[in-house]
Amino acid sequence: MRTTSLEAYETLKQTGVQRTLQSEILDIFRADGPMTAGEAARLYADSNPGTGRSRNEIAKRISELKNRGELVEVGTRKCTETGRNVIIWSVE
Repeated sequence: MRTTSLEAYETLKQTGVQRTLQSEILDIFRADGPMTAGEAARLYADSNPGTGRSRNEIAKRISELKNRGELVEVGTRKCTETGRNVIIWSVE
């Protein structure tokens, strides 16, 4: 991993942004049920306009929540945008 990525990650942790974003993502899953990372990113962007959070940033927080046991994989399906199989996530 690049030094710049590690520095950015450490800043997210130290400022509390990482945990706040994780909490907001969990709220989306609790309100809207199982979904893909892309769907979660779209819902996040819709409810938090102007934050500039990318789909990749949301996916990283989803991965962290998975590692902490707060989100689980519940299946897969074809993405409506890419046609690829994607993971469906849900609150544990």
